Amino acid sequence: MKRKNKNIIGLGHLSILTMDMEKSIHFYKDYLQFEVIYKSAFVAGDWGMSKYTLIKAGSCTIEILEPEYKQYVHENLRGTVDHFAIEVSDLDKLINVLTTKKVNFRTEKFSIDKLMFGVKGIFIEGPNGEWIELMQYTNKTNEFLAKYNN
Repeated sequence: MKRKNKNIIGLGHLSILTMDMEKSIHFYKDYLQFEVIYKSAFVAGDWGMSKYTLIKAGSCTIEILEPEYKQYVHENLRGTVDHFAIEVSDLDKLINVLTTKKVNFRTEKFSIDKLMFGVKGIFIEGPNGEWIELMQYTNKTNEFLAKYNN
């Protein structure tokens, strides 16, 4: 099956507001192996002058902003973006690593066989209270999704 809109490639990035840029960079870099690909001292925006960092792992890019006006940061709340998902190749291995690093797991590991031919995952908490879904597709799901990459 061909994609109807070949102009849409996939998720560009997710944006997270933080009270502490270094804490956020540390979490994503040291716990989930993201790398910093761009860092700016300040960018102007709705929240005043903000510290700005882009991090990337695989095809997942996250924009982290530490705004000048901290009242715009609502840590430990689930907002209009309920969560974001990071696709992983070996969920069980990553769970073991994160357990040793004392990451806060928000759910138990789950499997949904009927969703896109099979997916398993778990939710963890990021450094700003954001919910992060770590998910792994089965081989059948990967075969199904490969049809959309043409």
